[in-house]
Amino acid sequence: MPTIRKIGRYRVFLYSNEGELHRPAKIFVSSDSSEAEFFVSSDENPRFVLKRSHGFETEELSDIYQTLSPIAKELRSDWFNGFT
Repeated sequence: MPTIRKIGRYRVFLYSNEGELHRPAKIFVSSDSSEAEFFVSSDENPRFVLKRSHGFETEELSDIYQTLSPIAKELRSDWFNGFT
């Protein structure tokens, strides 16, 4: 699970067994014992869609959205670059 970013207390990572065959792009975010999985849309202004979450409170998920949304294009690019 390569870490692609460390942002504050959040670790943003990919599972290396996912890639081109496993679209849409997905990123994972963890902090302590919590983890969330997000789809990253492929449109011009990508956005995150929560697929699942374990351990994060609603406020924390809101913080993750606010933290990651400004760098959504970069994260989507990181995902594609990680598998090409």
